[in-house]
Parts: sequence; structure tokens; C-alpha cells
Amino acid sequence: MNRLLKTAVLIMTVAAIAGCQPVADTDAGVQGVGTEETAAEESSILTLDNITDEQLAELTGFDADFKTYFEKGPTRVTFLKRENEALKPLGDIAIFTNAQADSTALYIYETDGAVEDARLDEFTGSVSTEGVEYDCMFYSFGSMMEKQPSESALSYTKEDRQAFEETLVTEFEDKALYELQDYLGVYVPLYRYEIKDSTLKLDTYMIVSPVGYTASTDVNVIYDETGAILSIYMCDSYGPEKIDPFERLYEAAE
Repeated sequence: MNRLLKTAVLIMTVAAIAGCQPVADTDAGVQGVGTEETAAEESSILTLDNITDEQLAELTGFDADFKTYFEKGPTRVTFLKRENEALKPLGDIAIFTNAQADSTALYIYETDGAVEDARLDEFTGSVSTEGVEYDCMFYSFGSMMEKQPSESALSYTKEDRQAFEETLVTEFEDKALYELQDYLGVYVPLYRYEIKDSTLKLDTYMIVSPVGYTASTDVNVIYDETGAILSIYMCDSYGPEKIDPFERLYEAAE
């Protein structure tokens, strides 16, 4: 697995588990002086787990019913920098849409898991990159996992992947993206990849295996600003055979 892919997989894994599990103290022999100070410092750091409505009101400048924004998982956007063929995370935005079907969303800006800022603003599916120094962007639409099509819904089996991929390429390349979405039965991808100074995007939809998500298959779609599909390819959703989407996107943009 190349370094770009290793980093991308790491980012997805960290985004999924960040803040969910405490880290054990591996140096059990160090006790007493400094332990309480460290714990106090850590408890003073704002995170998605401990931030309060009062703190959100102070950051956003609005006294809102913030609990309605946390009723479903966020869309997470990660900005990345390329360094020596590897990708370095620069910061994250967790975007929570209002459960009341309002277009207003709660944007929470994080660095290494710590909340730096928050705001209330409209969310239409993409974020502004104005003033951000980055090379790549990675969107994770967390709430879309359970809405991805199943193998049975598409009459798909891994043994027939090549034939299925050829059908998708023949039927949908050079067509509008919404036509493929109609076929898959889902209109928001699980992941989206973008690179700076390019209007091309790569969206990933998952065909969910009855065995579980780790045995599933990705349908990856590269398309332009008009929504016209340029290419489609399939790969394993997880594991060493997964193809690096950023490499494919850079190749398409050349």
C-alpha cells in the first residue's frame, strides 16, 4: 500500500473514532506529580464530547437549540497538505445539519480533535476554501453509511465485479451523474475527494456486503463541474487492494 493510501486510510479511521475511546496510560509506574496537572489540562480542552450549549452560543454568537444539531452524525471535512508524497491533516470541520430540516448547519472547526471555533451558517453540500492553505480535501458523509445500496438491491456479487464494472462504464460514462445515482438508488456519496486548482471531484459510493462493511465494494466516480461522468472504477472498500482515490484524481486532472 503506498504512502498516500496509508495516510488516507489513517485519516478515515481517525475521523471515525476520534474522541470515542480514552487512551490508556501505558506508563503505569508514573504516578503522583504531574498526573493531576495533565488531567486538568486535558479537561480544559474543548472537544465535541465536552462542549456545552453555553460555549457554542459564545462561539457562534447565537443562543440556539444546539441539541437538534447533534441528533445525527456530521459531515466531516478534512483539509490536507502533500508532503513528500504523503498527506498531512491540517484541520477538520464537523458539520451538523439541523434535524428540523432547516438548511442552517452548525460548523465546528477542529485541530487535532480540539474545538477551535464554531458558527451557524447554511450548508449546501460543500464548504468554502477561501483563505485555506491546502492541497486536498476529504469529505466523509457519515450519516450516509446506512443509506448505501446493498449487493442484493443491485444484484451484484464480488465474483462478477469485472462484468459489473464494465456495465457501469458502458452505461454511465459521459452521462450525467444523477443517472448513475438513480441506478444506485442513493444521491449523496459516502466520501468525496477534491484537489486544489481542479474542478474535478471523485465521489465514492459503497455496495454493502451482507458479510459487513469491511467486505463491501466501492463504486468510484470522477466527474467535472457540469456533473458529467469522466470515469468509473470499482475496488475493495477496505484492505490493501483499495485504490488510492487521490492518485486517481490527480491523474484525471493532468
